[in-house]
Amino acid sequence: MDVEQIELNMAPQISDQNQGNEQVQSSQLALNAVMQDARQSYLLKKGRLQFLTLKRLTQAILIYRILYVLLCFIPFYKCPFECNNTLLNILLLICIGLELLKIVETIYQLRKVSFYLNLFTLYDAQQVIPFSLNDFQTIFALRYALDKLHKKAFYFRITINIIWVIYYIIYVAFFFTNAQYYTSEQNVIVSFMLIIISLDSVFFIFPYVFHFIGWFCFKCYDAIKKITSKNNKLLRSLKIEKYVEGQQLTDENICIICWDSFKKDEYYSRLKCNKNHIFHTSCIKIWIKTNITCPVCRSQLV
Repeated sequence: MDVEQIELNMAPQISDQNQGNEQVQSSQLALNAVMQDARQSYLLKKGRLQFLTLKRLTQAILIYRILYVLLCFIPFYKCPFECNNTLLNILLLICIGLELLKIVETIYQLRKVSFYLNLFTLYDAQQVIPFSLNDFQTIFALRYALDKLHKKAFYFRITINIIWVIYYIIYVAFFFTNAQYYTSEQNVIVSFMLIIISLDSVFFIFPYVFHFIGWFCFKCYDAIKKITSKNNKLLRSLKIEKYVEGQQLTDENICIICWDSFKKDEYYSRLKCNKNHIFHTSCIKIWIKTNITCPVCRSQLV
């Protein structure tokens, strides 16, 4: 009876404790939900602000490009085809054409920035943002991420700037080669105007040159890392055995790498490509550090 009475007295206490734990858990869940909503709201505001800043920056670049094209027409105004040099006139037209292509590319970039900005404007609780805002820490990282989504536009911009640099080199060579023909003030103004205009793209190409160098170095590092990881994996998979005197491993019983016979208590390894491809363990390890093929049949070991 005493035991039953104790259990009856403890039942309300256990019930109150369970209710308290449930309240604590529900409070924690509610707090986590509030914190998640606040964090999501903060990230959305941050992302919207970054996209808006990038949009304004792109608009400023577009205005700059248009003014630049107008600047390209100044040589025609100062010297409208008065130079009886067809090549000079062609270079002028190429200069204007390349700047127009840059305007087209900037307009396209402005459209895609506006599109992603609208995703934030139309956002509600049921919709899902198609990318992680944590990856967009700065405006430049955001622009790079958009370029990754639109690789064709990115490569188009690089191509245009490379053409600009080639054009600039050709024009400078042309100008200094024919400098004796440009003694008049008008022709000198035209020539130096084109050189100044071309310098814009020379400075703009530097980030892409560094990007290409970094991309090339990363690819080389990645390739070396993959090869090294394959070599290490192959080295770890080698089965090492000890040679017993009188044991017949192959017909000639020699290592094909060092051409030395197997001796007592030496270690050897057998490759999986063929059970008769047996080498000294030290020899095959040196081989695998630079190759992942069999020394005999040249088959891939990984």
